[in-house]
Amino acid sequence: MRSIISIAVLKSFGEMQTFGMSLFGGVALLSDIAGGPGSALAWAPVFLVGMAIGRLDLHKAGTVIKFIAAGASILVPVKLVEIFVLPGIYQSYMEWALLNPAIVNAEIDAFAMWSYNIQPIMWHMLFISMPQGGSACELLAGTGGSLILLGIFCLVEKAYGRFLKPFCNVGKLSLTLYVIQIVAGWGLQIAGIDRSLMDIGAIPCGNVMVAIFVILLGCIFMQFKSGPFETMMRKFEKKFI
Repeated sequence: MRSIISIAVLKSFGEMQTFGMSLFGGVALLSDIAGGPGSALAWAPVFLVGMAIGRLDLHKAGTVIKFIAAGASILVPVKLVEIFVLPGIYQSYMEWALLNPAIVNAEIDAFAMWSYNIQPIMWHMLFISMPQGGSACELLAGTGGSLILLGIFCLVEKAYGRFLKPFCNVGKLSLTLYVIQIVAGWGLQIAGIDRSLMDIGAIPCGNVMVAIFVILLGCIFMQFKSGPFETMMRKFEKKFI
């Protein structure tokens, strides 16, 4: 039952992100809160699921095996849908969109009052799966893959625990680190720097540099007992768990 509820929640969050891109895409603060795949709304279920997992005894082999089995039961069907079902639905939608350009490409008055100035909802985003796309399938596939990886890491933890310790430090402060990067993005925007033009992936070893920076920052923050945002979220979740 819990698995069904979790899948339903993740699916609804995928659809809500699509609406968020339309409703709040151009709003300075609301776009970061609920304006698409990279918003706080998109990541909220991920953080909550992570905090729930943190309450379990991950040293038990049975729990770890359940993680891997649950991840596979989510990931495999979703990937099959992505390969054999979504392309056909996406193609059908695009054909319909070409026949109805007045509906899809409706002119928007940017100076009209909200909600008369919002962008059309990009329904086609529900039928594709790509990084940061925000579709329900992407959320489900990411969840299944994460559960499998978590189970594998727990199985090898005893043998390679010292190599995984830095990643544990970052994971315990994931919400705080995420908020820091949002604040840094706001700072760049206020300074007049266009974030969309900053392609870290184009820099040699850019992704590795980011990973090292995040791990070091996580190790520094682990000197404190708990991150501020993790503390607030724990107080919030205690009202429901």
